[in-house]
Amino acid sequence: MIHHKSEVDNKVSDALSRKVSLLISLQSEVIGFELLKESYKEDKDITEIWEKCLSRQPTKDFHILDGFLQKKIGYV
Repeated sequence: MIHHKSEVDNKVSDALSRKVSLLISLQSEVIGFELLKESYKEDKDITEIWEKCLSRQPTKDFHILDGFLQKKIGYV
């Protein structure tokens, strides 16, 4: 039998659902963020890097993730 747990008893589930809600609202509130994807091929400073990443040529410092150019983080 399934029993309802109040927020006091179910803190982990409540925290996870709030985290998802926060991420969704942050994602939808960044106005113009999608415009970055369009600017990569027009920006003279990053066009070469963008083209290399698109053609899957190895680059030491950059990669494309979800359509956005991202700098790789090195670990020592």
